[in-house]
Amino acid sequence: MRIGTMLCVATGLAAIIAGCGGQTIPATYQGETTVRQPQGVAWQRIVRYVRARGYPVRSANPDGGILVFEVPRPDAAGVIECSANVSGPAVYPGPQPGARYDGEVSVYVTPNSPDQATIAVFIAYKEVTVVGGRDVVRPCQTTGQLERAILGAAGGV
Repeated sequence: MRIGTMLCVATGLAAIIAGCGGQTIPATYQGETTVRQPQGVAWQRIVRYVRARGYPVRSANPDGGILVFEVPRPDAAGVIECSANVSGPAVYPGPQPGARYDGEVSVYVTPNSPDQATIAVFIAYKEVTVVGGRDVVRPCQTTGQLERAILGAAGGV
């Protein structure tokens, strides 16, 4: 799968996960880099990083270079920020009491040559809190911290 197609798929998934608020996940981080590593080496380094932190893996396709996992609630504070309302600028950090976080992290490892690969990381999350028996959904944005860590683990940034 080409990087352009993966970007379209990831953008679509992010829009679906973010809900109908129309808020996008800002690109305030370096979410893609090229590493001087074969695809297989970069893949193994990323998988090792994810497993070492105990992040639940939803799907892994080493041949296609696609890894999808989630960040559990205790670790979410350093990874995402969720706005207090869809249209307002107020932002509070991390997990809120009683909230659940729906979303995932997608990593794409694409070979450029036998000794070089491109790594792209996408994070899409929303916070859901039950208020008066109804779900209140707040869109989340990434802090960039996890993307930088994954790219670093792969041999980049």
